Amino acid sequence: MTHPIHQRLDLWLFTPEYLNSSETHFIQNHLEHCNQCRIYVESLRSFNAHLQTHLTGTPTKRDAEEAEKIGIALIKTTPKSSFYRVAAIIACAALAGVAYYIVFNESREQQITEKVEIQEKPNNHSFQKSTAKQQLIADKFSPSAHLDDLVQTQFRSVAINAISPAINETTTSPISFRWDGTSQPLLLSILTNKEKRIFSTPVKTTFYTLQEKLQPGLYYWKLEDETDLLFTGKFIVRK
Repeated sequence: MTHPIHQRLDLWLFTPEYLNSSETHFIQNHLEHCNQCRIYVESLRSFNAHLQTHLTGTPTKRDAEEAEKIGIALIKTTPKSSFYRVAAIIACAALAGVAYYIVFNESREQQITEKVEIQEKPNNHSFQKSTAKQQLIADKFSPSAHLDDLVQTQFRSVAINAISPAINETTTSPISFRWDGTSQPLLLSILTNKEKRIFSTPVKTTFYTLQEKLQPGLYYWKLEDETDLLFTGKFIVRK
């Protein structure tokens, strides 16, 4: 079975106007028969809904500056022929909450500013703490551009098929890692979205259960043999 690449599924879900009718028909028909791709699409919907539920505060000055940097970088470094790639990147950025801050309209900002100005100092301090907490939540779910590229890459001739957690699957502890495609001993590693390796263990079978509890956020996992990286996946941990 030929699977659509994840960038096309991202476009189909968030910006379908950039797909032609044949691509749209192919993806819709494929999703009716492919459980793996349906899980990926549903995980995107769940992740986006989760962020929209938690990101309710006004953007800070730092948020605006970072969002502007990302927008400028995309324009300067991406040729017109790669327009679909740009759309896919913007869709992923929206999952991390950046697009949410960019499209925050001026009238809403003015309403919040006026409300804060009439509040007493204790309430203003509470508002600032709430905004900082929301920013921390967004940071934990922001994707790593480098690791995201590895997730889309096929390594060597060994085709590792991740059974669980699937790409972008939302899960809770304990986490069961399962795969097929090779029975050789591998090194299983878990990394944060900041590319920090927080767990690593050799595995002689094709499954491993992580008993340690992970904090809510976006994580990546890798499978490596003695010389090469064979697979990179990502998953989301919720409470």
